[in-house]
Amino acid sequence: MKSNLTTFTVEVKGRVQGVGYRAWVKKKARDFDLHGWVMNSEDKSVKMELSGKKEKIKIFLIECYKGPLLSKVLEVNEKEIPFKDFKSFEIRF
Repeated sequence: MKSNLTTFTVEVKGRVQGVGYRAWVKKKARDFDLHGWVMNSEDKSVKMELSGKKEKIKIFLIECYKGPLLSKVLEVNEKEIPFKDFKSFEIRF
């Protein structure tokens, strides 16, 4: 049943580069059965697109404020977009 599947585009701001944030996101995304990608952005933020069940994405986004040990997340901005059927979760460079 695909009806409760959705995709969000997310931007995480703060100390999120050079602290293992992308690897942390990939592991968490797998825990929540989410697919998509994560990458560092030139503006020092981390951007991602996540597809999966809306309830799981919402919980995942709350987790994004915690992040790995050395991170310091200041903002998590999310926007729901039309569903994209990603097959896995990858770190993009």
